[in-house]
Formats: sequence, C-alpha cells, structure tokens
Amino acid sequence: MRRSPAYSRKARSEEHTSELQSRLHLVCRLLLEKRKSASLAEKYANVRGQVATAVERADLAEHALDAERASRQQLIDEEVARQVAAAKERIRLEVEAELAEQKKALESRKQELDSREKEIVKKADTIVQNIEERANKRIAELRAKTEKTALTRLADMFETFLQAFIAVMDKDSAKGQELLAKYRQAAEETQTLLKEEIKEKLAKAEAKNKAKTDQVASLVRMLFTQKRERIVFTPEQRESLYERAMQSLNLTPETKKEFERCRDYCRDYRQKQETLKLLKSDGQKKGHGRNKLPASLPRLVEQVIWPDCYEGHEDEYDVVGKDVQEFVLPAPAPYVVQPVVRPVVRRKDDPDGPTEQADCYEGLFWKSYATPELIAKIETGKFVLHQPFNRQIKKMKQDGLPMAPATVDDWHQATCEMLEPLYELQKERVFSSSLLAGDGSPFPIINCEKHKTVGHYMIQYRSVITGIPIFLVNTKNKCGRGQADIMDNLKDWTGNVFMCDAYAGYDWMKKIEGLILCRCVAHARRTAERALKENPTLAQIALLFYQDAYLVEEIIKKKGLTGAEKTKFRQEQAGPLWETFKLWAANAILEVPRDSLIFKALNYLISNYDELTHYLDIPEMPIDNTDTERLIRDMVMGKKAYLFCRDLDASKRAAMMYSLFGACKVLGKNPERWLCYVLTNIKTTPKDKLYTLLPEFWEDEEQ
Repeated sequence: MRRSPAYSRKARSEEHTSELQSRLHLVCRLLLEKRKSASLAEKYANVRGQVATAVERADLAEHALDAERASRQQLIDEEVARQVAAAKERIRLEVEAELAEQKKALESRKQELDSREKEIVKKADTIVQNIEERANKRIAELRAKTEKTALTRLADMFETFLQAFIAVMDKDSAKGQELLAKYRQAAEETQTLLKEEIKEKLAKAEAKNKAKTDQVASLVRMLFTQKRERIVFTPEQRESLYERAMQSLNLTPETKKEFERCRDYCRDYRQKQETLKLLKSDGQKKGHGRNKLPASLPRLVEQVIWPDCYEGHEDEYDVVGKDVQEFVLPAPAPYVVQPVVRPVVRRKDDPDGPTEQADCYEGLFWKSYATPELIAKIETGKFVLHQPFNRQIKKMKQDGLPMAPATVDDWHQATCEMLEPLYELQKERVFSSSLLAGDGSPFPIINCEKHKTVGHYMIQYRSVITGIPIFLVNTKNKCGRGQADIMDNLKDWTGNVFMCDAYAGYDWMKKIEGLILCRCVAHARRTAERALKENPTLAQIALLFYQDAYLVEEIIKKKGLTGAEKTKFRQEQAGPLWETFKLWAANAILEVPRDSLIFKALNYLISNYDELTHYLDIPEMPIDNTDTERLIRDMVMGKKAYLFCRDLDASKRAAMMYSLFGACKVLGKNPERWLCYVLTNIKTTPKDKLYTLLPEFWEDEEQ
C-alpha cells in the first residue's frame, strides 16, 4: 500500500515586546548599572526594590494596556451601534416624513377628487387594467425568480403612487411635479437594483442549464448513438497525433525507444489485418440472407396450389417440378388444460373387497393449477423478456385464460421461496472467487404513503473467472450505493482483486493490505470521448492511446495467450504505452482549464493511474468491466418496463431472479427450460445435492 509521506510541522516562533522586557532582563540591567562602591547588602536591597518596582510597573502597564484595548473595542462597538441606530432612525424618519407628506397631499386633494369622481372612475379602470398587466408581466419575469424583498415592495408602492399621481394630480402644480420626479427616481433606482439581481440569477440559471444540457446530451448519446467509442484514424492521422504528443515530452532515449517499439508493433499489426481483410474479400457486397426455419418446428399438411389451366385437365399435363414456400403461423391455442384422472379399481374375484386408487396428484403449489411450465414462462417473461406481470395477465386474457393479479403475485412469491436456497448457494460461490467485479444501478421502491419512489440501489457482483453474477439490494443507505452497504456485502468475500468504476465508495479497499483495487479502463475512455467536441486534438490523442491499449488485448485474444505469457506480453507491449500516456497527460493537463471536459478526462487518468494499470500484472483480470455492465443491462431494461418495486422484499426477490437468470445468460443455457427443470425436481432433491440444480451444473438435454 502506498502512503503519502508524513510532514512534520515546526512550531512557529514569535517574538513579542513582553518577552524582550521580561523580569530576568530587568534584574540583569539593574545589577550592571549599580556602582561598585556600594556594599553587597545594599546592592541586594536596592536590586530587590528596583525589581519589585519594575514588576509592579510591568503589571500596571499590562493591565492598563488590556483596559485600553477593552475600552477601545467597547468604544468602537458603541460607535458602530450608535451609527447603525442613527442610520435606522434617520431612514425611519425620512420614510415617515415622506409618508406624512403623501398623506397631507392626498388629504388636500380629497375635495377635488370628490368633485371629479365620475372622471376618476373611468381613469381608475384604465389605471387598474394597466397596473394588472404590468404586475402580471413583472411577476412572470422577475418575481418568479427572486424572493420578494422590502426593496421590491417599496418599488411596487412607488409605482402605485406614480400611477395615482399621474391620474389625479394637477400636472401644473410644482409640488406635484416634485413628488412625481422623486417617485420616478426611486422607481428607477429600484429597477436598477432589480436588474442587477436578475442578471446574477440569470447567470446562475445559465450555468445550471448548461450542466443539464451537457447531461442530456450525454444521455442522448448513450441512448441513440454507438455504445462504445468507434473513432477511426488513418495511418497518417495516427502518426501526426503521436508526433504532436511527443513534441511536448522530453523522454529519455530508452523510454522513447520502448514506446516507439510498442507503437510500431501496433501499426504493423493493423497493416497486416487490413491486408488480410483485402485478400479475403472478393470485392462483392454480401447480402443479408434470411434465416432458415428450424426443422424442429411442427409442420402442417402441405397446401398445394395448382394452376387454373391444370384443374380439370390433369391428363394433359405432367408435373415436372415444384416450388416450396414455408410460412409461420401462431399456435391456435397457447394454453391447454391437462386433466389428471385417478380411477378407482376393485379386483374382479373379490366384488365386495376394498377399492384402490392412486395417491392424490401433487401440483407445484397446494390447491393450485399452476405447472412448472406455466411458472417458468411467467418468470422468464418478466425477468428475461422485460414484460411486467400486468402485461402478461392482459395477454393471457386475450388468449382465453383469465388470471387474477393476486394469483400471479402469490405464485411469484412461492417460486422465490423455493429458489432461495439456490440463490444462497450461488452467492457463496461468487464470493469465494479470488477476482471479483462490481457495478450498480438505481432501483426505485415505491413509498405508498408519500406516493413517490425511494432511490435504492441494486449492486451486482460478478466472478471474473466464471462470469456468474449475484445481485444484492442495499438496505443501509436508501439514497445511493453507500459505502456501508458495499462493506457489508463484501464482508464474506475471500478474494484479493476487485474491479469497479471510480466511485469513491470503493476507495477504502486501497487501505487494506493484500487487496488490489482495479479501475475500469472503459470508464476512463468515455471521459475522453465526451471531450471530443470541446478539445478535439487532445481528446483524439487520448483516444489513440486507449485504442492501442485495447489493440494489445485483441492480439492476446487472437493468440490465445494465458497465464505468465499473457502477463509478459501485456508488460512488454502495453506497459510503455501507459507510461508515455501518463507523462503526456501530466504535461497536457497544465494547459487546459480546470472546468473543462478534457481536464476531467486527463485528471481521471492521472488520479487513477495505478488502479487502471493493475490489470497488466494480473493475467485473469480484463482491461475493463464491460462484461459486468452487460449483465446489469437486463435489470435496467426491466426497471424501465415496470418502473418500481412495491417494497424492499419485492426488490430482493427481483435480485434473486436476475442473479439466477444472469447465470443462465452467461453460460448460454435456456432460462425457461432450466427453471422448469428446477421447479419439477427441487422438492425431491436432497440438500447436499441442491448445487446440481444451479445453472452452472445443469445440463440441458434438449440442446
């Protein structure tokens, strides 16, 4: 484990005037200044008196200084409080004076307003309409974004008075013109302050909008574009980008030679692949042929269509050939009923003897007409084909089989109870793996009381060696993955290598001795891909390094290297690439803004370099966590279909089914036939043989 060096802090020494005027220095000064002719006793008495006097003076000076400081601070505080109070009082008096003047003016004009009542009513209607329009516009544009402060309320008051004075005040009056100008000035000042506040709010809103826009663009790219980086460089572009990257570095001759060797190896391999591709191609575009229908599908009696001229004239024609076309028809009855009859028999030679009958047929569940085939179809429909139970119930009703939702839910719960021992066995096998990979995704659970969902997390752990997954639902942290849930999930894990993304909840593994934490290179590459539009030059150079690292893995796969040979090949061909990549990133990050996407991409590489390159020394560990992300995709697609689970127990049952069906997907086995076999034989299988029912050990006889 790497640890940051510990830096020792030196105590800060400070020199004060009090230290220079200490009692020890005073005694020495007094002793040196005394005359030599005095006696020793007199010298001693004088020195003691002077020392006492000096000490008393020092104490008095110190107390005086403290008192002076306190009095000064008190005076300052009192002066500040006095000025604040005076300002408040002045403002209050000014406002009261203005209000009093306005009141007097309004009262003086009351008689005139009474005489002009009819005219004022018409003008008041117009004023009210204008004020409402302006108020609605102002509320929509300004007050919806800002809190209503005392300043805005004062502005509304000024606006109201302004309209009133415009309507009723004699414009030739000097007093009215003065008040009008005063109100107009106050309104302009208020408007200026509001504009500044709005500009600040708009700046914050634009920054937030930009972040949301970038997030939406990223999601759109994930949904509607290529799921992985597919930028293609020509040989000339590769050489140009590499030369540009090398110009900014001062590599040693040995390092430069190793890097050029790895680069030339990747270039030669690409040229060979292009040559082989050209040699194998015949220059013609291959069509997309239609797949033949499987021979295992049942076929009906052939339907023969004769030409019109043949019918009635069979003797005049010979059949010299035929064309056969096959069409697919849906089964007329997707569901059939299987009656089970138990006859009662009696021996013929004993007419009065006892009767005999077979034991009662025990179905899958007590007093239920469900069969393993039907349950397997329903469970795979939801957790493999992403069809919620309610949609399947609608389809059953269309096919003539009405089904109650509560019945299907009871079947699902009973099925999960039967499969729980298999889930626990698979969990033990996954956590016994030495190499483990993890990934998670939000999994909402409905809160019926508040009518909204709670953002739980479903985390997948996958054995890198076998590829078998296990899904777990967090229970400690309801609003994210949470470090506590991760530590609780991995408490029984006995391995030593773990691969994940750059989530900080896994950083605690770095502190455990003997445990190696690997980061996914695909996540690092995505950060560079997002920066293509912002800084295409640096982003292309980064993607070029990533492409060469992945090319090394492709060569290893084609050569079939394993174990020590794989590790040696990685270190020889990919090691110098990564070292040069790190040096280039450390140099390039100094020239880009800290809030840019390319900065995030380069910082991701530099801060997680050790974790990103641990795979070079571990032959079984892949370069990225893509296989784990593919397995969790089924859960994400199902979540989009049924939106949420009703409670925590339902989410745990979903995790159980995704784990078992995920194992079938990895092993390439039919999940419906596997579940049908398990439900048929699990009751008769001993506990010590339950592991034989796991998808890992089950053999599909129909394949």
